[in-house]
Amino acid sequence: MKLTNRTFDGGAFGAINWIYSSYNRAKPYIQRGMDKETRHPEWTGRLLKAMGDLDASMYNIAVTGSKGKGSHSILIAAMLEQMGFRVGLFTGPHLVDFMERFRVNGQVMPERQFARYVDDLRETVDNWDLPENEYFGPVGLLAAIAVKWFSDSKTDINVFELGRGALHDDVNQVRHVGAVIAPVFLEHTRELGRTYAEVGTEKAGVITKDTRWVCTHPQTATVQGILTERSSDDIELSTLGDTIAVRDRRVEGLTCIITVETKCGECQVRLPYAQIHLADNVAVALSAAQHAALDKRPDMVLPAYLDLQELSLPGRLQTVSIEPRVVVDGTIHGRSAALVREYIRNRRQETDSGERITGRVGAIIGIPEDKDGTGVLKVLSDVVDFVVICRAHNPHLQFDDNWTRLARTLYEDVSTAQYLEDALVSARERLSSEADLLLVLGTQSLVGDAMRLFEFDTRSIWRRAPLKVSKR
Repeated sequence: MKLTNRTFDGGAFGAINWIYSSYNRAKPYIQRGMDKETRHPEWTGRLLKAMGDLDASMYNIAVTGSKGKGSHSILIAAMLEQMGFRVGLFTGPHLVDFMERFRVNGQVMPERQFARYVDDLRETVDNWDLPENEYFGPVGLLAAIAVKWFSDSKTDINVFELGRGALHDDVNQVRHVGAVIAPVFLEHTRELGRTYAEVGTEKAGVITKDTRWVCTHPQTATVQGILTERSSDDIELSTLGDTIAVRDRRVEGLTCIITVETKCGECQVRLPYAQIHLADNVAVALSAAQHAALDKRPDMVLPAYLDLQELSLPGRLQTVSIEPRVVVDGTIHGRSAALVREYIRNRRQETDSGERITGRVGAIIGIPEDKDGTGVLKVLSDVVDFVVICRAHNPHLQFDDNWTRLARTLYEDVSTAQYLEDALVSARERLSSEADLLLVLGTQSLVGDAMRLFEFDTRSIWRRAPLKVSKR
């Protein structure tokens, strides 16, 4: 088994290379520092204006936070599609296929169309003369292409996942009515700041002059205060634990049932059983979807039931192999590792899903040096039997041996490997039965490595067409 090489049709490979050309030109002149000192998202704003302010006439939702942006974005898009809307979805980074970043009703953009949009865009971009240390951010160019495609596709509502920040994030230049804020914690401290006040200010930048409503998880007192201060009297702020609540969550066979209450009443959401740990994300996503749906169709009768059992959340406690059972998750922080620990404990309990874990549990862990490897290793130490430490293939990520040294103080069985394919060989030697479980945990780049190794199809968020909804 080896990592597959990606081939592109219709000039897409050259188009992707061009997306990064402005940044690569400026890179030697960019001084390392915080985003507020080095980034210039205003160029994305100027580009959107040059394109005719298409985003101004669209209904857009922006999603930020420290962990869970992707799952929130996919959940919101899937819920709105179930409600009968045509939905654009922009996410990043991609896991396997570059076109994953652009979707309409869960399906990726055709490569030839992407190449045509790039050709049109470069006619505008290449005519601008930027200072040597400034550039068009690659993700900003991609967001502009998403805006154009969504406009041409006549979508009703669009969901845009932001990058690591918001205030100085290129995607945040896309005008948006709604804002969703996943849990915020200290991460990307070199770029966003080393305090909750600094990181919170960056994330709160998702609330702009165009924003009318915000849905958020409960935050630290500092971050919550910043959000409240930034939200004017004209902005409706909905918070999980206040106006959004998870009333019940349970597993029935291979299905988890999450009951959420918002200002619109109760709604039951059905998902694959492993996603029960995303109950809080489901609740916040539902509130956001309801806001958007009622804005677009004020007389709409909201569904009391949403069936998302065929939804695929790439890299979120996702089973990629049965024999042996391999589950992949983008865990880079102690808080997300706690959800993995809960998943393991639930799988060890008697269930009627036929997927009870009674054997050994191993974890392949690939976490860059600037992430919370300490939290992940400590949280999982009482439920994981052995650990294999490796790195992702992404050359831009920095890995060292700190997590290996720490792991050896917490686990009896610890080994190392260069890359995931090597770690899988080592881990499989430690598995002996179908009742064993192997976890692949780490950065999104490692998740992408796993998806390629197991040849997992990521081109649709649906395993098959979703079922119809029932009305309230």
